[in-house]
Amino acid sequence: MDDTKRILGLPAFEQDAAFRRVLARMHGTEAPTATIGRYELIRRLGAGGMGIVYLVRDPILDRRVALKLLHDRLGHDADSDAFARRMRREAWAMARLHHPQVVRVYGVGEHEGRIFVVMEHVEGTTLADWLEARARGWDEVVRAFVAAGEGLAAAHEAGLVHGDFKAENVLVGDDGSIKVGDFGLVRSRGDVTEHGGPAEPGGAGMRGTTTRVGEVLGTPTYMAPEQLRGQRGEPRSDQFGFCVALHVALYGRPPFAGQTVHERLRQVQQGPRRPLARGTSVPPALWSILARGLSEDPSARWPSMAVLLEQLRDVQGARARRRRRLGLVGLGVMMLVVLVALARSCGGVVGRGGDGIGIEPLWNAVRAQVGSGLERARALIRARAQLEDSLPLLVEEPPMRSGPASIRRPD
Repeated sequence: MDDTKRILGLPAFEQDAAFRRVLARMHGTEAPTATIGRYELIRRLGAGGMGIVYLVRDPILDRRVALKLLHDRLGHDADSDAFARRMRREAWAMARLHHPQVVRVYGVGEHEGRIFVVMEHVEGTTLADWLEARARGWDEVVRAFVAAGEGLAAAHEAGLVHGDFKAENVLVGDDGSIKVGDFGLVRSRGDVTEHGGPAEPGGAGMRGTTTRVGEVLGTPTYMAPEQLRGQRGEPRSDQFGFCVALHVALYGRPPFAGQTVHERLRQVQQGPRRPLARGTSVPPALWSILARGLSEDPSARWPSMAVLLEQLRDVQGARARRRRRLGLVGLGVMMLVVLVALARSCGGVVGRGGDGIGIEPLWNAVRAQVGSGLERARALIRARAQLEDSLPLLVEEPPMRSGPASIRRPD
C-alpha cells in the first residue's frame, strides 16, 4: 500500500475506497460508503498546502459539512503530539466564534493518525475565483473585502489570529455571502512559539503555496515581515496580509516583488511603491490607506482591523455622496427643462398697456442664468471630489523610499 500511495498520491482511505468501487463493479454489487471517522465521504472538494477538503455527511445530524484532513507531514515530526494538541485547541477556539463573515468550525478529530477539522460547507466559490470571473469596479471589490475584513476583526476580538489571509481563503457563497475560512493556521494570541526561526532563503511557495517557517505557516507573498522572520503573527500581521490581498485585487499585482524571502524583506523595508494611476479608476485615497497597512513596523500600521475597515468605508461613502450630489444636479436640470417646456406650451402673452410682450425671451434669459449656475455647481462638485481623494495623501501617506523595484501598471 505504501508503494501505491506514493504512485497515486492519495490518502490510504481514498485508495481503499477506489479499489472497493472497482471490485463492486466487477461483482455487480454496491460499494460500501467510505468514512472519515463517523463522516460519510461524498466527494473531494479540493486540496491545498494544509490538507485536503472533502464534502462529507454527518449521519448523526444528517447534514453536509466540509472536512479538512491535514497532510500527514504536518503532524509526523518530533512535535506531533504538541501539534495535535494545538490543532484541537485552536479548533475549539474557532468553534466558539459565531459571526456571519466567518466559516463555522464544528469540531476536530483524528483519522488514521491524521488530524481533521469539520466546518461549515459553503456552496459557492473562492474570492480569488470571484475576482477572476469578470472585470469588477473598485467599489465592488472594496465592498467584498470589507465584508471579509469584518470576519477577521471578529476573530481578533475573540483573541484569534488567522495567519494566512488571502483571497483563496475567503469563500463567496452562491447567496452572495462572504466568509473567511481556512483558519487552519489560526493562533491564539497567548500562544508561545515552540520553534521560531527565519524563513528559508529559497523562493518556494512565494506566491500561492503554504509553507512552514519554523512554527509559522503561511503564504510568503501575503506574510508580514515579522512572520517571514519566524515570529508568531499578531492581529496587525493579518492586517498586512489583508492589505496585500486588496492591493492585488485593485492593481493586479502584489505591492512587493522578490522571488525569495530575503528579496521580499528588502522590498518591504523600502516601502511599497505607488502603482501608476493612469488607466485606473481606483481613488488615490485607497492607496494611502493600503500604504499604511503595509508598513514594515506593525506599530505604524492601523491600530486595528476595525479602524482600517472604517477608513475603507469612508472612501466608499465619499463616492456615494458624490453620486447623490450629481443626482441632485441632474434633477435640477430636468426641472428646468420641464419648466421651459411648460412655458413654451402656454404660448401666453403678458399684457402691459395693451401691448403684448412674449414670454419666450424672458424664459430664455432665465434658462441661461440657471444653466450657468448649474455648470458652476458641477465644477465645484468635481473640484471638491478631487480634493477629497487627494487630501488623505497629504496627511496620511508615509514617506515613500526609492528602491530598485517598482510596480508597473498591469497590461
